[in-house]
Amino acid sequence: MPRGVAMTQGWRVVARVGDVQPNDVIAVAVDGVEMVLGRDGDRYFAAQRRCVHRGGDLAEGIVSRGHLICPQHAWRFSTATGCHAEASEYCLVTYPVRVVGDQIEVDPQAQAQAPAQPGEQADEGEAGPGKDQARDRPCR
Repeated sequence: MPRGVAMTQGWRVVARVGDVQPNDVIAVAVDGVEMVLGRDGDRYFAAQRRCVHRGGDLAEGIVSRGHLICPQHAWRFSTATGCHAEASEYCLVTYPVRVVGDQIEVDPQAQAQAPAQPGEQADEGEAGPGKDQARDRPCR
């Protein structure tokens, strides 16, 4: 394998282009992991299905101005990073998305969060793949 090329066998087809309208989300499941697939303008994104605040179903949320908005208490999460708009220590687990032909694929391997900023503490007990990812997941 060439240097610098990541080998990912995990891509799964979850929808077709046109299944997700601009500024909308749908519920999908990949290998037993519930998530939402959304469209922010022309860009697709995927994140955990339950809000980190109170477990609200983000498949019932809306996308507006670069944010996925929880239907329960209007918590706003960046569609690019998964982090809460005002309290960046709360982030959704996000997943890589790609379009191949007319198929939308998600890699169920969670994306790494942004590195912690100076002065922020790392949380040793953060949720990882396969664990409860729906509550209080700090950004990195």
